[in-house]
Amino acid sequence: MEENNNVVDMNQMETQTEPNSINQMEVKIQTDQSTIQISDNSREAAEKKQNHTVTLWVAAFISTMGSAFLSGYYLTVVASSSKYVHEFYNTTWIERYGEHIGADTITLIWSITVSIYCIGGATGTIIGSVLVERLGRRNTLLVNNCVTLAAVLFMGVSERAGSFEMLAIGRFISGLSTGTSNIAIMMYLIEISPKHIRGSVCLTRPIIIDLGIVLGQVLGLPEILGQESRWIYLYVLILLPAVLQLLLLPIFPESPRYLLIQKNDEAGAKKALQMFRREEDVSEELEEIKAEEQHERDVKTVSVNKILRNPHVRWQIIVTCFIAFSEYFCGTNALYYYSNRLFTALGFDVELIPYVALSLGAIELITITIVDYGVPNRSDSQFLREAGGEIHG
Repeated sequence: MEENNNVVDMNQMETQTEPNSINQMEVKIQTDQSTIQISDNSREAAEKKQNHTVTLWVAAFISTMGSAFLSGYYLTVVASSSKYVHEFYNTTWIERYGEHIGADTITLIWSITVSIYCIGGATGTIIGSVLVERLGRRNTLLVNNCVTLAAVLFMGVSERAGSFEMLAIGRFISGLSTGTSNIAIMMYLIEISPKHIRGSVCLTRPIIIDLGIVLGQVLGLPEILGQESRWIYLYVLILLPAVLQLLLLPIFPESPRYLLIQKNDEAGAKKALQMFRREEDVSEELEEIKAEEQHERDVKTVSVNKILRNPHVRWQIIVTCFIAFSEYFCGTNALYYYSNRLFTALGFDVELIPYVALSLGAIELITITIVDYGVPNRSDSQFLREAGGEIHG
């Protein structure tokens, strides 16, 4: 009896095991199919990302070339032409007053010509914050190119007209253009980019700025435009990136967020997203934009005084202000503006100064490219800030 019972139990176990093994095989097959399906979906998603980033990168390049590029170019073009601008001041002064200009006077006029650009930049920032809401981000960049063309007109004819005042006015208008574009370009890049590559797209701006710095130094070399008969063309060439942006940027649509929120044009926003994403179904991202806008409306506006008194954000504000202060007061801009005087005072050969300045610009371009696209994914940001501070020191 016991043997029979054991045999029956064994049979029952075998019959129970067979379905279980079959079920396990079915689960394994289903799992393999799911894995294959997931990998196919991942491949399709990767292809979609690769497709739509091409449009984004082209739009980012064109929009920054007519704005951020000029910001960097304006920094170095004055140093590249400073020697000949001083001679232009002296020649104009002799034609007007029949005597050579004094050293203090020429320093004063040169300082005004350089610094008035910053005054124009601060003014342009205020104007730009209004224009981006009324005209849109892309349209503000397009209108701003007309301001750039006006600056080129004043600076380009200043030598022929014998008016250093026109050169200073052109520099002021250039500052207006830069301030306005700095507001518009960042908003445009942020709002046309998907979240997963938004940071990378926005990093094109500082890289293009440094590209403008280097190109301004290259064109200012004695072998190219750094000559008495050609220095004025350094200011005229500003025309090219502005015209390039005027011709090509209208191909790309306005910011989807601006169209949806400010203009209440959901159809236009959908069409813009479809172009930037290369996808037909962009409903999910449209809903995200609406949700973000609703969240911003629900957040109560807090005064600056309350923020400063809030102990929970006090250290964040201190750190942010310290980083901004360090960036703008590190002396980099002064080094570019007055590189000729600084390197002359340090004992460099006058003929070598343009190449020394160019090496600084090239090092900055290489460094910012490596840091922006290579280091952040593998290093600590605090270390980078400390290292940057040590290098500036």
